[in-house]
Amino acid sequence: MEVGAEKKKKEIRMPARPEIFGMTIPRLLDDGRFILLQFPGMEHPVGLNIHEFLMMHCVNIGVDTEVLYVGSTDDPARRPLKRNHRGYSDSIYGVNTAEKDVFVYYNLFKAISISQGSPHNLQFMLGNSMIDEVQKKDEGMLLEHGLVHYFGAKSQEKSKGLEYGRLRSGLKKLKQKYNISSVSYHIEAETSTEYWNLYSREVPRSGRHEFSLVLQENRVLIGRAKGALNDPLG
Repeated sequence: MEVGAEKKKKEIRMPARPEIFGMTIPRLLDDGRFILLQFPGMEHPVGLNIHEFLMMHCVNIGVDTEVLYVGSTDDPARRPLKRNHRGYSDSIYGVNTAEKDVFVYYNLFKAISISQGSPHNLQFMLGNSMIDEVQKKDEGMLLEHGLVHYFGAKSQEKSKGLEYGRLRSGLKKLKQKYNISSVSYHIEAETSTEYWNLYSREVPRSGRHEFSLVLQENRVLIGRAKGALNDPLG
């Protein structure tokens, strides 16, 4: 396999397990971006994208994923890849797609409410989908704007002030309407593969990201879930 712009050769070895390939090892064909498996008796081979193949079998080749853009949409099937989607267009501007592959990741988050310091000595931890304490629109907005500021992608630098204002307003609303004083994020994929080692110009590469948002004196402070806080605007 050739990896990167310099086309460094990488050798991959993996067991031909019967539960995957059956008792007969298929013929392997490669056209650069797809791996084709042709089993005996099949007229046409079965194709797998090279990245799907590597992710499926948790094969690491020494790559990480840079976060170029963070956004939310009500039309995930079509909106992210539309040419008139400025956020997507700005994020890949200047990226040599002949040397780098660009992915659109869809993430599902589970919002959980955790009680703290209750005067009635009651403690609970419930999913927001069960109690619907915070409206879905508010929940989605906090997820989006919080991740925008955490990763600090270059393509979203121009809208950083606007996004910051929306994030601050959202945290104020949480405090006033729901008595929620902080929001903590935990991002980690179910499968262990280097494709989920996310990083940006602001955040070092890791397969696990945790941070908190707290509103103090009209400023949004971002920091580790159990660590020091800082102002994302400096």
